[in-house]
Amino acid sequence: MFFRRVVTRRGDKEYVYLKLIENYREGAKVKQRVIANFGNIEHLTPEKVHAIIRGRSQAGEAGALLDDFLARDEQDADLSLAALRRAWNRLGLTGFLHEAAGAGDGELHPAAPFLIEAMVLLHILRPKETRPVYTNYRHLGLPELTSWQPTGTDFYRAVTFLAETRAALQNHLFHELCAKRAKPPFLFLLPVQTDFLGHEYEITPAGLSLETKTYRRPLNILLTVFPPDLPVGFQLGNVEQSVTGLADPAGGQEGTRLCLLLEDMDLLARRNLNHEVCYIAALPVDKLTRVPVNADDAWETADTTVDGKYWIKDLVKPDARYIFAYELQEEAAGRDHIAGLLAQAEREFERLKTAVRHRRLVREKTIMARAAEIMDRHSCPDFFRCSFDPVHRTFEYTRLEDIINRHRVLRRTKVLKTSAFGLPARDIVTAHLDGLLLKKALQPVHDLLRIPVMQVQVELHHNERFLTGQLLLYILGEALLRSAAGDGG
Repeated sequence: MFFRRVVTRRGDKEYVYLKLIENYREGAKVKQRVIANFGNIEHLTPEKVHAIIRGRSQAGEAGALLDDFLARDEQDADLSLAALRRAWNRLGLTGFLHEAAGAGDGELHPAAPFLIEAMVLLHILRPKETRPVYTNYRHLGLPELTSWQPTGTDFYRAVTFLAETRAALQNHLFHELCAKRAKPPFLFLLPVQTDFLGHEYEITPAGLSLETKTYRRPLNILLTVFPPDLPVGFQLGNVEQSVTGLADPAGGQEGTRLCLLLEDMDLLARRNLNHEVCYIAALPVDKLTRVPVNADDAWETADTTVDGKYWIKDLVKPDARYIFAYELQEEAAGRDHIAGLLAQAEREFERLKTAVRHRRLVREKTIMARAAEIMDRHSCPDFFRCSFDPVHRTFEYTRLEDIINRHRVLRRTKVLKTSAFGLPARDIVTAHLDGLLLKKALQPVHDLLRIPVMQVQVELHHNERFLTGQLLLYILGEALLRSAAGDGG
């Protein structure tokens, strides 16, 4: 795909147009077709023409000019294309999609299910790719697609077809996983707030050309997770209304109970559902009066551990269980973060001391206000004790090591409240940690097709069916990634 400057003559006048051209194969011949016509550009400066081209490049299409596909970072070198395809087949996705396509209206190409697989694989193996999937899917080398030249429209139809299978796909994945891993006592429901990022054309203020811009649409999702961490489906829409309908304890598939994974208790409190639904919720650790200093000191002894990384204490009360998880080894990033804050604050305190010593600052109120500003600016308001001696005209500061150590420990401590009395504490902590990873993986959801639409037509891409298909591509990618890693490729 490339840009072409086209000059036409009408009488004595010349007209210059900018067009986006695509090569395609028809039998043994290579032909060309116009993908987009940007109109007459003879009135535009070279800078404005370049801006149009750059705008298209941001949407990914002109990026096909630079064949840097193989130079991009891979998601995981250990997860090869062959391993991911084996996991795809173990989940029975090829057969499911072909059966669903066969039951449709016949508009889909017979190889369309492989377009869905190609989009999922590219999303996993090339997460930083900025070009539309239909311009680079051939790098995968899927033999099922070698005899077909699908267009962006074919990929679009595949996405909307996938959306129509949402309920059946969740049911299929549930039964496949039950057959391989046994039926779980719970399915987890994870509320996720994210954004959908797509592309649209916008007419420039002068009305002479088009430029590409990103649009953003907030999404509220209630993700269904098969323990421990495989997403199998979702509901799109008002999460709070969906949660209100979960009072039935056997509301899951085939009698499997449903358990909410929450970041806090606010949602349950707003709906007054604390005693009606099963939940696992995080509590603010800074409210604790006692925190662990190491695995032997806190709450006497540990009940269990998670992969040797977390020490766990399970306290069962009449109304709920309280589970404390303490990370046994502080992450280097967290340790360096606190050390960096302290070092930055101390450098500013030294400058403040110098200013006081040289009488550039003399009023106690001003000096202490500056000290408070320093601590607030570096997010360490309780880490130092500051004082000003009006007799000797000196400013001093002292690190409060006990509070600093407490803060370090709190960063390594998680407190969970749950009504899931039947689940082992280890599984509850694992579900919470995996839920955080799944949320991160869906931030944000990009339009993998990257086909810009006209501003007046943007609702075509905002409809629920298209968004559902895009979300399912992400969910299948996460399920496939975790399945392949869990099965050892």
